[in-house]
This record gives sequence, structure tokens and C-alpha cells, in this order.
Amino acid sequence: MNRPTVAGTGSCAHGTPAGDAGPLDLVALVRWLAPTPVPNDNGLGLGPCWASARTGYRTSDGYASVKVSARAPSLRAHRLLWTMLHGPLAPGLVLHHRCATPEDGHRWCLRPSHLQPLTRSAHAALHHRLRAAAKAA
Repeated sequence: MNRPTVAGTGSCAHGTPAGDAGPLDLVALVRWLAPTPVPNDNGLGLGPCWASARTGYRTSDGYASVKVSARAPSLRAHRLLWTMLHGPLAPGLVLHHRCATPEDGHRWCLRPSHLQPLTRSAHAALHHRLRAAAKAA
């Protein structure tokens, strides 16, 4: 089976999913992130979110992050998973977390079926509507 990979080798003090084994593949990444189901009550019937068991690997704005090598910059884990499954996002697109609620953007969710590519303007408009609905409630 030909699995998607991301170039990168090495490890650092906090570890990387590739370790010293060479290119990172999708299975290695998912095992390293150790996603666990988290109930999602946003009413869309998407099923549970996936949170990484590696809670220390979050950016200051709440995204799960990962390093594919000791020298590489941190990447947002949901974007890396999306790229490994679907290829790179087209220019001008961002990933929207469909599981987002007005109270919690669910930026930490890693479940690929919860992600939706949108233009930046469509993404901003959607979040504006979410915030407006939360204020009206």
C-alpha cells in the first residue's frame, strides 16, 4: 500500500512523529497524535471530534501542532492531516472546522471529516454568522 508521506527526519527533546525513522507517513502521524473521541454537541450530527492526547502540543491560539523534524517549524496538525489525505489546499483556501461552536472554535479538532476548505472571505463570513447567532441566543 502506498501511504502519503511528508519529508522530515530527526527528533528533538519533545519528540517528533517521524522520530529518526525517516519520512513521516499518515499512520505514524495518527499514532503519534493519539486522537481520542470528544463528544460534539453542535447539532450537526458530525460525530465526535478528535483531540490529540498530546495536549502540550497546542499553539497559543488553540491549534494542535506537530513538528515533522527537529529543525522544521511547527505545523498545524489538522492542516498536515488534510494535506496527507487530500493534497495541498488550493491557493486562497483555508480549513474550516465544521464542528466549531460559537463558544469554542474547536481549533484543536483533528478529525478530517470535520474539516472543510473555504475561501478566506467565506470563512470569515461564516464565523461572523456563528458569533451573531451566539449573541442572539
